[in-house]
Amino acid sequence: MSLQFIIGRSGSGKSSMILDAITDELRSNPMGAPLILLAPEQGPSRSNKLF
Repeated sequence: MSLQFIIGRSGSGKSSMILDAITDELRSNPMGAPLILLAPEQGPSRSNKLF
């Protein structure tokens, strides 16, 4: 298990990078370990719309 922090300025591609990584992992190993996305309080509503 690993923990990775994604930080950067607004518009730097953080969300796209995370969603691409999640998509790649699920495609390569759909029955693998659960993936957990932690989002700050201002972010959950946007994150929930993406899934």
